[in-house]
Amino acid sequence: MYCGDIYYAKSWYVENRKMIPNNIQIGEDGNKFRLSWVGPINALGYLVCCARDPEFTVECRCFFVPCVGAGGVSLDMGRGGWFFRVGTLVGNLNYRGRIVWSNIYGPYSNESARGRPPPPHGSNVISLIHTRAIPSGIRTYISYDRSAYIAIFECSRSPDLRASDTQWTFHIDTVRRGSVDCLHMEHPHRYYVRCVGMDGAEFPSDRIVPLGTGIQFQGVPEKPVKHFDTATQSLHRADQAILRRNENERNITFLSHADYVRYQAARARAGLESVRRV
Repeated sequence: MYCGDIYYAKSWYVENRKMIPNNIQIGEDGNKFRLSWVGPINALGYLVCCARDPEFTVECRCFFVPCVGAGGVSLDMGRGGWFFRVGTLVGNLNYRGRIVWSNIYGPYSNESARGRPPPPHGSNVISLIHTRAIPSGIRTYISYDRSAYIAIFECSRSPDLRASDTQWTFHIDTVRRGSVDCLHMEHPHRYYVRCVGMDGAEFPSDRIVPLGTGIQFQGVPEKPVKHFDTATQSLHRADQAILRRNENERNITFLSHADYVRYQAARARAGLESVRRV
């Protein structure tokens, strides 16, 4: 079991490392910032996030960039210093995936942009109807008036959704299910979520799309339901029968040593204290 956990963690780390954008170059292009990078061949697209602080909580702006944009994009960020990071959208076009982030770069400032304000946020293309807790997650019911959408989720235990404690995933809904599950949560922790929508009818897009401020909510996932296999269920029923048969006996007698061992084993599996044989 332990070796298996180590192998899984190592495999997950190696797989994610392959998806991280690298060779990121940031420079000035007039009054704009010019960014370029090298990404994996199977990327569905990229997110470029810019903010005033390295936790990406102050004046954060995010842009969806198509794969062709990895060769170079110019962003008009206005005055002041900015931190940057680039994330790869990795997953399945039919359903869901994750966003794997690069290192954080900055702060960078562009003297040519002096006096210019930061760019506005994009439009919020989805709205929240309601949410409900599900085992290991939160189900989000979304209103959207077009044929398909992409929901990008930021999920964290920190109310400010700081970069160091936030996981990013995306979900593509092309059949208008109306609900999206944000998973991999642990009961009884409270999670804070921001969901940003993007038109998915023409995805993958060839345009750079500024993302909106999104919708925010919070919740506590339900406790996961444990499913027993047939052998486990049979053993559990046998234990219960043994314990019920003897639960009202002041002095328990056993016909054989095997009966005594079975009784002690049933108590141990039930989490009860063992009894001494007299």
